[in-house]
Amino acid sequence: MSLRIVFGGIKHESNSFATFRTELKDFIVIRGRESISIFIEKCFPNICFIPT
Repeated sequence: MSLRIVFGGIKHESNSFATFRTELKDFIVIRGRESISIFIEKCFPNICFIPT
């Protein structure tokens, strides 16, 4: 079972608040250049990215 995460308008270079919408719940993380991918890999092993 994989979750879908939809995110939009996020600049890869800057730290910012990003809202991630999954089929189960919404949650907010503080993203940095690499921290978000590390966070997602640890929390969601099977993921489907949908950039918007």
